[in-house]
Amino acid sequence: MNNSSKASRRGFMKAAAIASAGVAASSMFTTAAAQDERVWDQETDVLVVGSGYAGLCAAIEAANAGAEVLLI
Repeated sequence: MNNSSKASRRGFMKAAAIASAGVAASSMFTTAAAQDERVWDQETDVLVVGSGYAGLCAAIEAANAGAEVLLI
């Protein structure tokens, strides 16, 4: 396996995590904004939503690749 396929896979994983988080976060922040003002100030390279088999595998692989991972 060469470095370009690793970087490509990592980029794909980041993009997938960001897209999934965006959909989930938009509904959460809309509800939170209605209740009170909340500030999200934590940053991470990869956000994994769900701890099923696929989510845990994605989190482990991203962490092994050197990414900072947040699993919720």
